[in-house]
Amino acid sequence: MRRFGLLARVLLILLIHNAALSASPEASSDQPVPAPRVVDCERSPDNHRCHLRQIVNCLTHQSTTCPMPVTVVDNTKQSDACRHSLYQWRPWQQGDDFVVLRDAKMCLPPYTRHGIAMPAAPVPGIEGARLPKRIWAFAWQIGLQQNIDVKNLSLVVNSPSTRTQDHLHVHIVTYRPDRIAACRSSRPCFSREVNDLGEIWETARALAAAGNLPTLPTYGILVFRTPGREDTYTVMIDANTQEGVEHFYTHAYP
Repeated sequence: MRRFGLLARVLLILLIHNAALSASPEASSDQPVPAPRVVDCERSPDNHRCHLRQIVNCLTHQSTTCPMPVTVVDNTKQSDACRHSLYQWRPWQQGDDFVVLRDAKMCLPPYTRHGIAMPAAPVPGIEGARLPKRIWAFAWQIGLQQNIDVKNLSLVVNSPSTRTQDHLHVHIVTYRPDRIAACRSSRPCFSREVNDLGEIWETARALAAAGNLPTLPTYGILVFRTPGREDTYTVMIDANTQEGVEHFYTHAYP
């Protein structure tokens, strides 16, 4: 009986120890990151995460019947240009390959000039199989055309878990230099410099691999001109899953 009681206590201790290990951060760090829910906008075009895809379809097919999704906002917070009305995504430029819209957030404080560049072809987001290389250079030129100071201009793609739309869109907006220091110090991010905007996707994947991030992209991308160096761009990826790159690093939000 004593042997049985001793054996039972040993087994109980082992069970408690194993349970503690399975609950620890070290033990769970190797677990696969759950894939964010991404909507196939070709199959579910009316889903609320497919508004941008609807707009791109309208513009590229020059449709006069397909409705543009609009959003109602508090009139007291709108800029004068949007006051007393619905606001909607307004085209800045469109072509065969890309469409650029004024981001609807321009109608809300802090009224920052803000655009989004999107491919005409259906691409869900950063995890897409065929990511257009030229979209980065295209978006950068649009930012300059919109008179955004090159020293403050940035391009952003949010991660699948922090975006609200499942059609690839590159934000054209000013960034917060004072928050770049948070990269490495308090956020899971990595950076590298490039001379060609056509290398952004490849550079982001290389940074993710070097940082042992999951194969499925769980990070967002921030691109800005390296201070003091013309024609050199800093590419940053940030894997924070709670607060997206656009929200933390740019002036899109107060």
